[in-house]
Amino acid sequence: MTKMALFLGCIIPTKVPKVEKAMRLIAPKLGLELVDFPFSCCPDPTGVKSANELLWLTLAARNLALVQNGDDPLPILALCNGCFETLKMAAIKLQDKQTLALVNDLLKPDGIEIKKLPEVYHVLDFLIKEVGIDKIKEQVVQSLDLRLSIHYGCHYTKPSNLLGTEKPDDPYFMHEILEVLGVEIQPYLEERLCCGAALRFVNNDLALEVLKEKLTSISAVKPDGVAIVCPTCFEAMDRGQKILSRKEESIQKTEFFFLEELLAKSMGFDL
Repeated sequence: MTKMALFLGCIIPTKVPKVEKAMRLIAPKLGLELVDFPFSCCPDPTGVKSANELLWLTLAARNLALVQNGDDPLPILALCNGCFETLKMAAIKLQDKQTLALVNDLLKPDGIEIKKLPEVYHVLDFLIKEVGIDKIKEQVVQSLDLRLSIHYGCHYTKPSNLLGTEKPDDPYFMHEILEVLGVEIQPYLEERLCCGAALRFVNNDLALEVLKEKLTSISAVKPDGVAIVCPTCFEAMDRGQKILSRKEESIQKTEFFFLEELLAKSMGFDL
């Protein structure tokens, strides 16, 4: 079993606990032992970082410090795009010795220290690069027989040069996994468009306009639902479609399926 620190973030435990349940069910099937730590908010890579970057970095560093395990810190498995970006970007910034020394000094009152930076994985990247399609395929016991569109989300794909995203303008990892699960993938015009979540607290009307364009594009191809990997995107799209569908006939309410949820169902688990 590969031990990994499970990073749930804020939204999954409070609003979509089925994602955590699904991940814990499928982990042993994929050779993973998930370890829990008293993590805090990541914190988010837009609001907090824009207001106070040092605070953002220090809070992220605290999470990175918690997984210290002698000379080899446990790798972190992030189930949220925003959490992944924050922790990954913070780890990159902390490679600078002066920055690391400053942040470690701020963490001293808590009695923790980063001695070695851990690896940070997005769940999607880990499934493809470390677990592998063949291992996933071995665990599938029932075909899902669904016709789904896909939404990756911005904070998974960019900044690709730092996050290491392969083909950020045409991501394909979720496509590969879903095909193994028996999903027919339904493309749509605005597949790469943002969900608008980051705009909500600045200009909610504009955020809804962006989302309207995306949801209209999805509704046009009439999928059984949309496969997603980001709880923030889910919150924005699910809430937004309820608002927009009241006055926009072109927008049909759709169901959103988390990748972990689809994996669990394909492996025979009842959520």
